[in-house]
Amino acid sequence: MKKNLKPIIALLLAIMMCVSLLAACTDDEPGDDNGGGGSGGGDTPGGGSDRMGNELAELLGLPTTPMADMEDIEFTIFSRNMGIPGSQDNPFLQIVKEITGVTIDIQFLVGDINTTWGTMLAGGIQEDAMFVGALASEAVAAQAIMPIDELLEAHAPNLRAFYDPWWEQMKADDGRVYTAEIWGTYVAPQLVEFFNGNGWWLQKSVIDFHGRRPNDFDEMFEFVYEYMEANPTIDGMPTLGVEIGVNAYNWLLTNPPIYLAGNPNWGSVWNRDGSLPGAELSIAAFQTREWLNANARPYYSKLNEMMHKVTSHGQHVIDPETLSRSGSEFESVIAQGRVLLIPGQQWIWENSTNQLVAAGIDERTHVPLDFIWDDADFGYNYWDLSGGSFAGNNGLNISFNNKDPIRFAQFLDWIIQEPVQRFLSWGIERDVFEANAALLYQFGMNDGYHYFYDENGRMERPQEMRDLQNDSRWLRNNMGRQLRDMLPKIQGQFLSDGNADGPGSSPQEYLAGLSAYDREFFQRHGIQHFTGFMRSTPLPRAVFYPLWGAEPIPGSDAAEFATTVGFSAGIDRDHITALITNSPDEFDDRWELYLQAIDAIPPHLMAGHIAFYTEIAQRAIDAAG
Repeated sequence: MKKNLKPIIALLLAIMMCVSLLAACTDDEPGDDNGGGGSGGGDTPGGGSDRMGNELAELLGLPTTPMADMEDIEFTIFSRNMGIPGSQDNPFLQIVKEITGVTIDIQFLVGDINTTWGTMLAGGIQEDAMFVGALASEAVAAQAIMPIDELLEAHAPNLRAFYDPWWEQMKADDGRVYTAEIWGTYVAPQLVEFFNGNGWWLQKSVIDFHGRRPNDFDEMFEFVYEYMEANPTIDGMPTLGVEIGVNAYNWLLTNPPIYLAGNPNWGSVWNRDGSLPGAELSIAAFQTREWLNANARPYYSKLNEMMHKVTSHGQHVIDPETLSRSGSEFESVIAQGRVLLIPGQQWIWENSTNQLVAAGIDERTHVPLDFIWDDADFGYNYWDLSGGSFAGNNGLNISFNNKDPIRFAQFLDWIIQEPVQRFLSWGIERDVFEANAALLYQFGMNDGYHYFYDENGRMERPQEMRDLQNDSRWLRNNMGRQLRDMLPKIQGQFLSDGNADGPGSSPQEYLAGLSAYDREFFQRHGIQHFTGFMRSTPLPRAVFYPLWGAEPIPGSDAAEFATTVGFSAGIDRDHITALITNSPDEFDDRWELYLQAIDAIPPHLMAGHIAFYTEIAQRAIDAAG
C-alpha cells in the first residue's frame, strides 16, 4: 500500500516546473490557444505541452495515459439533476487536467427536465455528453446520441471489462449499447448500507419533540401538526409542514401510493408476484380502479386533508405554495431548515441536507420512515440491497456533436481504474502526500487532503479532513466527488483491499464522522444508524427490476399511454393537483372524475403499455440465464 517515492523527485520536478513557468511569463510571444477552455488558476501548474502529465501520475501512484501528451480539451456534460457546479480551480480537477488534459464542465438542470430536454432535442444536442436516464431513448430515436459499444471495445478496454457483468443488460432493442452506466455498478456489497431513496423523511427535531417516532402514517402527520402548533417559526421564518417538490420531479407526487401499497420503486407498472428473486413474471398496471381506490385514494385524501388543516397560527400543514415552488425553491426551503416532512428520495435534496450539516444544525436534517397500508401485498419493500438493481440506461450518453468521442472514451477508461477512483473519493495517501507536498501545495492542496491506513489496513481520514468534508461547499470545490459522481464508477468496495469505495461507506469513517448531536440522537432513540426507524431491510430484487429504467419507443402504444396518463400533459396533470387543492367536500366527486378519465384510456394503449414492460422484463430474465 505504501509508495516508496522519493521526495527529491517531486522537488526536482517542482523546480523544473517553476523554471518553465518563469520562462513562459517572460516570453514575448502570445500564448498558444489549444482550445482547452479550463482555467489554469493562479500558480497552478498549467496546460498544453507544458503539463507534467505522466510524471505527475507516477508521483501520485495514478495510472499513466496516452492523453498525457495530447492537447487540452474541454467536454460538457448535461445532468438532469439539479445541483451547483464545483469550481474548476478544484485541486483534484486541476490534477486530473494536468495528467489527462481534460476538463469536464457539468451543466446542471435549471427548470423543468421535460421542457429542457425537449428544447435540447429540438435544437440538436450541443453538449458532448448527457445524463438523462430513460429519456435517452428519445435521443436514440432522434439519432442524437451515438452507440458506444464499438467505441469502448476499441478505445476503453478497462471500462469495457468493468462493464462485463452487465453488458447484456446495457443493450438496447437494436443490440447496441448507448449508455455508459454510472449507477448500480457494485463490484462488492457496501460496508455500510447507505439509504437515500424512497421514504417519508421526517425532521429529527419533530421526533425529539415527541420523544419517539410516529407509529403509523396518520400519526406522522399529527406529529407534524403538533410541532407546527408549538413552533410556528424556525429561525424567524414560517415553519413548513410538508414539501412535495412536484416541480423538481413530478413523480414525487405520483409515486408514494406505490410504496404505501408495499411495492418498491417499479415506475409505471408492478409485478403481481413481487420483486424478490424467483418471483414469477406477471406485469400489471397501477392505473386500474381497484388499485387506485385501494392505494392512491387514501394518500391523496390525506394530502387534501392536510392542505386544508390550519394551525391556530393560520398555517396550513401543507402550504399550497409547495405545488408551485420550482425545483430550486424546493431545495432552498429545505436548506433553510424549516421543512418538517418530505415524501420522496433524499438524493434529490442531498445538497440541502449537506448545507444544514455544514451549518451545524443537524437537528434540522431528516431521517427516513417507511409506512404501508394495513393490507399491502408485499410488506415493507422500500429498500434495495446494494448492487441489487441495475437499470442499464442510467448513465452517460455521448452526443453526435461530441468534439472527440475517442478522447472522451479514453478519459472514461482512465477514470474507472481503481487508483483514480480511490484518488477521487478518498484523496491522496499520507506517505504519497508528504513525499510530494511542495508540488501538491501548488495545486491548492494542504495537509487536509490525505488519508492513511490503520494497523488493519482500513482507510481513515485525519479529523481535520472529516471536518472539512462535512461542508458540502468545501467538498464540492475541493475534492473529486462531483467528478466521480457524474462518471462511471466502482461502487461497494475496492477489490484490491476490501476498503469502502468512499468515506461515507466505511463503518469506521461513518461512526467517526457523526456529529455530537447525531450520536446523542441515536442514543436517545435507541438506534444505531440514521435508518434505524425503518422497518424495511435491504432486499435483493429480481433480475427484471427496476422497470422504471425502460422508456417506450416514441410513437408506440406504450409511449402514447404514458403521454395520456402522465403528469406532464395527461390525466395525472389534469386531476391529481385538483384532488389535493380543492375543497374536501368536492373530493369524492373529483375522485370519480379521475377514475372516469382512467376508464376512458383506449384498451389498445393499456395493452401496449403492459406488453412493453413484460417484454423488457422477460428480456432481462433471458439475459440472466
